[in-house]
Amino acid sequence: MSYSASGIMVVTADDDVTPDMIVSSIEAALVRELDIHRSNVIVDYDEQSGEVTYSIESEDAEALVVIAEVLAGDEFLSSLESTIAGITIDTFIAPSDVIASVIVDVDASGVEDVDNLIGIASNAIEESNTAFSSFAKGNLCELWMEKPLYNVIFCECSS
Repeated sequence: MSYSASGIMVVTADDDVTPDMIVSSIEAALVRELDIHRSNVIVDYDEQSGEVTYSIESEDAEALVVIAEVLAGDEFLSSLESTIAGITIDTFIAPSDVIASVIVDVDASGVEDVDNLIGIASNAIEESNTAFSSFAKGNLCELWMEKPLYNVIFCECSS
């Protein structure tokens, strides 16, 4: 299981700041300000709109909840802006949810109708209003679901 918290910011950059510099500067600033490893941060930049989407990932839900609270604090934005040269943050939206992503792998080697097994599990997940996707390949079926942390569900499938 993994957890993520995502947010958005809209930035304006000086003329000499490239899109790659925007991504790397914001990524480095998030890593430094949040004291997390670079591999836990994903930053994307839309050059047309100036919108930066960022996602912080972790295997520790409680730590990510604390990080989301730090991101929502007034001090964080001021601190972040002071560490990024040539970039102004016009809008900053902190994560509102911590999302739990659960991947359920089912060995369906003894199941004749894998599609039915996926249907049973998919229906259970759908009834809980969880976003999900699924696929089957050979004797392996995989369900991928994500839900805000406070409503994480686990389902067992049997055929």
